[in-house]
Amino acid sequence: PLPDKDLWVRRTALASELDEAQWTVAQRLATTRLLVLRADPEPGVELAHDTMLTHWERLRELTTRFREFRAWQEQLRQRMTRWSADGRRRRRLLAGTELRDANRWAGRRGNDLSGGERHFLDLSNQHRGWRTASAGMIAGGAMGVATAGVATYRSTAEQRAGRAGRGLVRRAEQPSGFE
Repeated sequence: PLPDKDLWVRRTALASELDEAQWTVAQRLATTRLLVLRADPEPGVELAHDTMLTHWERLRELTTRFREFRAWQEQLRQRMTRWSADGRRRRRLLAGTELRDANRWAGRRGNDLSGGERHFLDLSNQHRGWRTASAGMIAGGAMGVATAGVATYRSTAEQRAGRAGRGLVRRAEQPSGFE
């Protein structure tokens, strides 16, 4: 989908984005000339012509109905492309509101996500769990260090106070020359 709500463009669905059943259906529809199979740069399938998006009533209804999801899905695919081009670094995974939105869409339309898209979402969720656990361990470690520091400080302070108190008692017990 394009930003203008009335404009659509066809997109090649890569064979790697489709499961076996979807690829079989695509090949079957290619024999009816509704779809065209592509080989370069990688195997895929697309609509035979852009006019199908505007002149085929049922297809136009479906594209309108699922426009928001498809726009989000295209953004997800672009994010996956950047992640892959950047060496699949963790910092390129989804986080925050992007991850929350992705989980919401996966809950609603999970069957419409490709295996690669689901994998990317799973990795993002795992990384979120790792970040959360790491933050918890760091916070827990900091609390442990702080508690140990306070306990050590108290213990040291108590020891000093005890020594000072014992010193005062000894002085008080010593005879003074003023009696």
